[in-house]
Amino acid sequence: MQKNQKQGLWSIMAPVNSYIRWAMVVSALGGVLSVVGFVFLAYVIGLIMGGSINLFGFELGFQGALILLALITILSFLTKFYSFVISHLGAFKLEQILRTDITTHLAQIPLGHIITLGTGAIKKVLLDDVKNLHAFVADTTPMIAKAIVAPIASMVALFVIDYRLGLVASITARTALIIIGLAFAAWLTKGIHGLDYSITGMIAVAALVLFQVLKWEDVHVNLEWGTALFIFGGGLALGLAMDYSGAARYFAHLFFPLVKGQGWLILLCL
Repeated sequence: MQKNQKQGLWSIMAPVNSYIRWAMVVSALGGVLSVVGFVFLAYVIGLIMGGSINLFGFELGFQGALILLALITILSFLTKFYSFVISHLGAFKLEQILRTDITTHLAQIPLGHIITLGTGAIKKVLLDDVKNLHAFVADTTPMIAKAIVAPIASMVALFVIDYRLGLVASITARTALIIIGLAFAAWLTKGIHGLDYSITGMIAVAALVLFQVLKWEDVHVNLEWGTALFIFGGGLALGLAMDYSGAARYFAHLFFPLVKGQGWLILLCL
């Protein structure tokens, strides 16, 4: 066995790391430009009634600010576009490398072992798994970079506009991250404390409302209480009650002989 052998998804993508890095950098730049564009749009709207803004020592009126906003929007679109172009080029190159390496290894395997293994497993690795990895490299890696950079850029923009907005947003974001992190920790340690996922989830939602990260009005308006609580909750409770009481087994033994061999009739009734 080779020493220091690398394993995992990122080691598989090592041949196209340069493509992935450049795609993530360009996508992150696009995320920053998007935030800058939204902030600058607010200034442009404020200039509709007249006046000007001072940007790095340059006075910009409404027309100049509008032109600059258009340039920022175009640059944001181009960075997003080219980030996906770079990531797709890397994905196609990785797909070619992996399929070439896999077929080379398959040529060295005895034919009897391949027949015993079956073509289904080989097809899964050669086609399906490589295709899924292609989709991850082409689409997910640029979005990961944007998802990380855009919130940070938004926070910086709030501090630049008004430090008080930045302080309020940072406190809210920190509180939300702590509550969500504790909820994930509770889910991962269910075997230790024994609390069900639904209980820890409801505690997390209650904490978000208690610390004013979420407003109860938003939760009440946007959540379908009738569907979530009465239909799903009642159905699950009724199913568990029938299972524990033995009613489910009783009805199964009662009705199964009546429909045995007549699945078409049940399907027609449904």
